[in-house]
Amino acid sequence: MNKPEYIKKIGRLNTEPYINFIKSNSIIFERDERKNRDILFGNAKTFFLVNEFKGSNLAALKDFGSVAKDLFKTLEYWYGPGTIYNIQFSMLSPGNKIKRHYDQGLHFSLSQRIHVPLITCKDVVFHINNRQFNFDAGLIVEINNNQYHAVENNSQNTERVHLIIDYVPKKYVKYIYSP
Repeated sequence: MNKPEYIKKIGRLNTEPYINFIKSNSIIFERDERKNRDILFGNAKTFFLVNEFKGSNLAALKDFGSVAKDLFKTLEYWYGPGTIYNIQFSMLSPGNKIKRHYDQGLHFSLSQRIHVPLITCKDVVFHINNRQFNFDAGLIVEINNNQYHAVENNSQNTERVHLIIDYVPKKYVKYIYSP
């Protein structure tokens, strides 16, 4: 799998339709304790629209498909035809952190981990190995999730919200999808 050393900027999008999507679909962010996620992600809250190829809310998923057409075109341009393993919205409240970790599992090695900051500020720091990054809202960025990474929201009043997508190029789907 060809992952960037740290990050790869692959595009930019208007965040307003995505923020409106969250509001209009009454997305509820919750702590996720499955697979010990709460140990790493602490007080971070998440909402999975797609989890392990399965949609959680088909009406919202259809609405998201309309909102995200340009994003999906960008992913196909960079990585070729593929499918979505996960679509999640992740919220990190002011003063909270996501602990240093790397993503384990075959699907994480075979997918492209895409982050799109929807709500952020200069005080949100993304760490990959020993490097620090600040991502502007709307930047579409692939991170190397096989490297150690962590996040700090050092702001006083900004909730950091990212759209996170695991995009699996078609040639790898057969290795991780079992109907």
